[in-house]
Amino acid sequence: MSIRFLNPVLINQIAAGEVVERPASVLRELIENSLDAGATSIKINLREGGKTFIEIIDNGTGMNADDLDLCVERHATSKIPDNNLFNIQSLGFRGEALAAVSSVARVGITTRQAFMETALHLSVSGGEKSVITPAQSPIGTHITVRDLFYATPARLKFLKTTAVELSACMDVIERLSLSHPHVSFYVTHNERTLLAVAATDSFNTRLSKVISKDFGENAIRVNYHDDFIAIDGHISLTTYTTSSANKQYFFVNRRPVKDKLLHTALKLVYHDYIPRERHGVCCLFLTLDPSLVDMNVHPAKTEVRFVQSGKIRDVLLSVLHGFLREHPTQTSSHLSQAALEAFTPANTLVPPHYSPSVITPLQQRFDARPQAPTQARSSAQKNNAFSFTRSLSAQSSQTPSFSLQGNTALQTFEEVERNLENHSDNEVYAEEQSEENALAHYPLGHARAQLFKSYIISETNDAFYLVDQHAAAERLFYEKLKRQIDQREIKRQLLLIPEIIDVKEHVLKNTLAHLSSFKDFGFILEPFGVCQMIVREAPALLENKNIKQLITDVLDCFEAEGDTLDQHFLRSHILEKLSSIACHGSVRFGRSLSLLEMNALLRDIETTPFADQCNHGRPSFIRLTRSDLEKLFERS
Repeated sequence: MSIRFLNPVLINQIAAGEVVERPASVLRELIENSLDAGATSIKINLREGGKTFIEIIDNGTGMNADDLDLCVERHATSKIPDNNLFNIQSLGFRGEALAAVSSVARVGITTRQAFMETALHLSVSGGEKSVITPAQSPIGTHITVRDLFYATPARLKFLKTTAVELSACMDVIERLSLSHPHVSFYVTHNERTLLAVAATDSFNTRLSKVISKDFGENAIRVNYHDDFIAIDGHISLTTYTTSSANKQYFFVNRRPVKDKLLHTALKLVYHDYIPRERHGVCCLFLTLDPSLVDMNVHPAKTEVRFVQSGKIRDVLLSVLHGFLREHPTQTSSHLSQAALEAFTPANTLVPPHYSPSVITPLQQRFDARPQAPTQARSSAQKNNAFSFTRSLSAQSSQTPSFSLQGNTALQTFEEVERNLENHSDNEVYAEEQSEENALAHYPLGHARAQLFKSYIISETNDAFYLVDQHAAAERLFYEKLKRQIDQREIKRQLLLIPEIIDVKEHVLKNTLAHLSSFKDFGFILEPFGVCQMIVREAPALLENKNIKQLITDVLDCFEAEGDTLDQHFLRSHILEKLSSIACHGSVRFGRSLSLLEMNALLRDIETTPFADQCNHGRPSFIRLTRSDLEKLFERS
């Protein structure tokens, strides 16, 4: 068969297969054209998820007759004025997209420029253009796309259900609405309004409408720039996560992208702090020199290629980690709301019946409660978190005087554990006397009680906290391990019997390239025999642990990641293994804590990064305010 030129309509239909995958693809191209035309208001009407009808009405600059005629031709565009593909300042390519769309659907375009007395209209059906005719329309462009893929019915079967296609359309609209906060977007589907954001709305309002109504109060503001890159936007608290990554919004030079490098970087940022099946939420804008990013590596323009991808990832990791660490320990608002909703008023409460023989001893016990520090206490009372008698006397006592800065006498939980037995009754009582300052100065306040030998109740001036002692202690221990590693302070010990591990040849090659990284984590590995490694030293804190299994698990990641595995991935894999060790080495459920121990644990939580959740992402404390309680008891 001889080689020949394809029919122009067929060429456009082939292009449509790359550019126009589904209704959302059409929608993105048309909205981007409106934005490039300077529109400040865009109205979008959809039917059946965009499969049967898409309408875009904008107030942009519009087109004259010559531009209208050319806009549906292939490779005709106003978007590359200097013919430089690496200096693209616009979003779309009007000619390419409209030519492809009009070859597989019925397209109507009505447009008017400011100086024109009447609008102009052009229809294209299956690639066949009509003549341009006068029309009535306000300034801007009005485009309708009907019966998508009617000219190529074989592609119709690849479209999903109306709900799925609508979801894809809304994802496109929401991302573009975030990247252009000074443009109004109004969206309806089957005559029902789905989104309405005005140009006058604050960006936080737009975030609440697009991402979630509570994202703003659970987000950290990010603002960083240097000579290489600027990073601006919001990232979620580590306790605010979603079940999928579809709430991660990235923009490169104001263009929405779904880039593997960026999503992977965010995953590494949250790796230590959230469950593996959960995902952080973000809305981040990256701005850099257009010459450093290729925007044309994907027909749909959703992926980009960075010239210095490694540097961009390292900067993003460093910046986001820094903002997370600078943010105060805080639990997300939805946890507090869930806790509040868990409290339900009792409909009926039958008071217990006490006989006089029971009431009298109770009254006597109340009257005889201790009033002075010199009163003797039993050893059991001193080690109990909150006995009945102590809870009564604590109501009139004052709490310890603490200072968050410059208090050399402040003890950590571990120090309190070691020294508690040396405290006299007078010292313990004196510690309880400084309550007012603790309530005023410490974020988590003063410990009041321990519930079920597992949960601590603490009080501040206007709120109280429910603290999971195991989750909190687990994070404290884990952060201590990480700090030793980062500061090269981790202690190693020789293994009495070195561990020999069999590895595949290509895994051995990658392992040898990262021996120095293993050493930083406290492991001394050497090649041994053929396709074998020997572990001669390991961190002292891993005494009596299964070192061979830990290293084998880490080496498995070399086989999965291959040559792409680097220092960041290696660190995340090793820390993941150490995380489980931290879980078993921390304060457990069911352990009684004294008041001193509880307060020491609270002070450590306040000064430890990410102590608001355990290593697995579960919250370590929940905050409820005085007003929450007043609502619960119908006082407000």
